[in-house]
Amino acid sequence: MAFIPVPDTVKISFVYNWQTEVCVNTMHWSKAGGYSAADMVALATELGNSHIATFLPLLSSAILLEEVNAVDLSDITGPSVTSTSALPSTGGVTTGSLPNNVAMCITRKTALRGRSYRGRMYVPGCPTAMLLSSTGWTGTARGNVASAYNDLILAGEFLGWTHVVVSYQNAGVVRLSGVATPVTSFDIDPLVDSQRRRLAGRGA
Repeated sequence: MAFIPVPDTVKISFVYNWQTEVCVNTMHWSKAGGYSAADMVALATELGNSHIATFLPLLSSAILLEEVNAVDLSDITGPSVTSTSALPSTGGVTTGSLPNNVAMCITRKTALRGRSYRGRMYVPGCPTAMLLSSTGWTGTARGNVASAYNDLILAGEFLGWTHVVVSYQNAGVVRLSGVATPVTSFDIDPLVDSQRRRLAGRGA
């Protein structure tokens, strides 16, 4: 697909090494009036620090957060920056992780309905103790992840950014310009989810 600009918006990528496999999670953030490369570095660093402080302590020591990238989506030649502040950093739970494809799903919601206005993030490196059963997560695990994700949102908002869901298509039609819609809430799926691409040899 050809480049589609998203005004005043960046993509943040958390890049992990999980048992030798590269694993990536993304978030999108908008800032009214634009931003500089320095603003992008500050955002990536702040989100990385929040991730280290609140997310990584919940995850298995088998996963390693290596860097946080920020890419400008408003222009095809816009800046791309990387923060490695206090990185690499490992998960805080010394027990082993669940298999690489196993993940906890966070669903991002906006004030609008439809697939164009919601998004998902799949939490990697979950330790075995998070499981209530072979198909579900404990309430404590879900609550802890919800708190950590909320802290991520607050970290970005502290710097004047808005967490958004980005849509490049609507009803199957490619947009000329991407639409960024503010996230108003999120849910943690009580059921175990899967990301097949994270299996060994499949790629990020």
